[in-house]
Amino acid sequence: MSRSTKSTETLLSDIDSLFDREFENPSEAYKAYNALWKINRSLFPDNKASRSANSTIGTWDESELSERFKSDLATLESMVSRLKPRLIKMDKKVRKENGKNAKLWEEICKDPRIQRTLSEMESRKTKDAGSDKDSREDSGYHTGRSTSGSDSGSEGSDSDGSW
Repeated sequence: MSRSTKSTETLLSDIDSLFDREFENPSEAYKAYNALWKINRSLFPDNKASRSANSTIGTWDESELSERFKSDLATLESMVSRLKPRLIKMDKKVRKENGKNAKLWEEICKDPRIQRTLSEMESRKTKDAGSDKDSREDSGYHTGRSTSGSDSGSEGSDSDGSW
């Protein structure tokens, strides 16, 4: 978790140094970073850094960026500034939608018929856990072998270990 925090702080400082301002939260910084990465990728499709999944602001060729924008990085910033409100608005909409979906899911799970079905499934899973047929089906699903059912005692560990 501390590694994640450190990378978030690094990302924030990278973006802040590029635009010389602070973002209100890491979410805004990530969105700005993603917008910058997409802009970089579209401007320089042949640039190795723009294709790299590990691309960071530090690996971009700033002279190339400056030249493309005629030494006007303010144009680049304005592009991101126009994108940022849309991204934040979209993020709020998604969070609101996810909240509604979570409440709906809770209501669905409270339904007695759903509860009964879930408990039946759980008891069936517990009951069938040691059966030969269940382990053969499980092994066939994971490994695709049709003859693996002969040794059901070690079969589960074999199929799990192979993946």
